[in-house]
Amino acid sequence: MIRFLNFVSIIVAFVILAFGVFNYVNRDHTTIYVGVDGYSAPFSMTSDIGELKGFGVDLMRAVANALDVNVEFRMIPFYVLQDSLRRGTVDAVVAPFDSNLKENQLNSNFTVPYFKNNLVFAVKDNLASKYKDISSMSGVKFCVTDKPDVLKYLRSKYKNSVIRSKYKNSVIMIFASSEDAFSGLYKEQCATFIDSKSSMYYYINKHRLRKLTVKDIPFTGEVTYKIAVGDNKADLLNKINKGLDYLMSTREIDEISKKWFSIPSDL
Repeated sequence: MIRFLNFVSIIVAFVILAFGVFNYVNRDHTTIYVGVDGYSAPFSMTSDIGELKGFGVDLMRAVANALDVNVEFRMIPFYVLQDSLRRGTVDAVVAPFDSNLKENQLNSNFTVPYFKNNLVFAVKDNLASKYKDISSMSGVKFCVTDKPDVLKYLRSKYKNSVIRSKYKNSVIMIFASSEDAFSGLYKEQCATFIDSKSSMYYYINKHRLRKLTVKDIPFTGEVTYKIAVGDNKADLLNKINKGLDYLMSTREIDEISKKWFSIPSDL
């Protein structure tokens, strides 16, 4: 009986010690556990050999390097990333969700912005002078993907009777992917391609597309991406903010942005 109690005491002591060490690591943040979904190109994705990569991944690695800490990524389905913060599965989340939406503010705090996204349109260079802005494209064919933000914009345009009348002869061609939509643009199946800024510049950079002019679509609302941190990790939030401030002050963030989008950061 005494031997059994001694054994239990040893086990309990080991558990307490292990728990204490775990808390110490988390409290000092020598390793930051970051949740990503791995399927949100260009922010996080996996290569053909299973390596995690992307703008958000490189950004978080640069932040960790600036803070002289380690970072470990955990791939989690997009729809449960926020819940992983609440459960404490991860310390932070890097994903392209709108930090201004109330449903994304539950159980988390946000860092300073690391990316600003908005809708843009692309036309071939030889049509850039003709189509100076989106309002000049009455009656043309639009290439789009079935992304919620793009379709939401198009639906909002058609709610206005004046605008609906102006674009009544326009045709919207919905493609399964950005690559297909770009192909439609080059084949002149449409006059323009509408997409998010991040996706547009990522695919232009990835496929080295040329002879294209990209312009902002005004009044579509700017989406601000920030790193989400658990609501009980104020110290970590401050540290990550310092890391982001460092990347911006040294303009290292520009190099990461150019790698994925071929353009510098607008922060």
